[in-house]
Amino acid sequence: MQLTENVYYYPENGMLDANTYIIKDRENIIIDIGFENYFPELFNQMGKDGFSPEDIGIVTNTHIHLDHYSGNKAFKDVSGARVLVHPLFKEHYEISAAGVARMFGVAPVPLTDDGELSPDIFEETEFKIFNTPGHSQESLCFYSQKLKVLICGDLIFKGNTGRVDFPGGNPSLLKEHIGKMAKLEIEMVLPGHMEYVKGREEVIQNFKFIEEFVLNWL
Repeated sequence: MQLTENVYYYPENGMLDANTYIIKDRENIIIDIGFENYFPELFNQMGKDGFSPEDIGIVTNTHIHLDHYSGNKAFKDVSGARVLVHPLFKEHYEISAAGVARMFGVAPVPLTDDGELSPDIFEETEFKIFNTPGHSQESLCFYSQKLKVLICGDLIFKGNTGRVDFPGGNPSLLKEHIGKMAKLEIEMVLPGHMEYVKGREEVIQNFKFIEEFVLNWL
């Protein structure tokens, strides 16, 4: 589903899945491909917007918990897209990816890549990449001042925040980086799970609600 110019949204389909976003740019970029088992429904929804897997040039992620990155290689095999990872993903793999997987009693998924993630991939949309630790140490947000869009992974949700009790979680850092993102000019918050938040006033109110009713309990 197209949300705004150049940005498309595909909601999570079940356990170990995440909201997926496509950024239409010089090379089309897909963020948080989720769990391979849900590819048939994802591909069906993409097709309604005119995308086939082969139209995607780059796969990347907001962070490396299983529900966000586990399908990276499978999507690459289907589409031919390159998997680009931030250097922090490799640095924190043992804690964020392997550690959380073992916490749930499942085997870690290897982190494969075809190169390093760089803001240079966003030419038309001008997204910038921010490291926003708290939910996990390597967590990223993608922000376009041009589009006034924040793709925030599990930093914040509609009316809530990401968990901080996983390996590598840190409530103080989560609060700090939510505060930093709240200062940006945002008209759409696109989280890793659940509903998105659309409209400048709704975005402001969501940050205020989280500050007043959620952050003090972390």
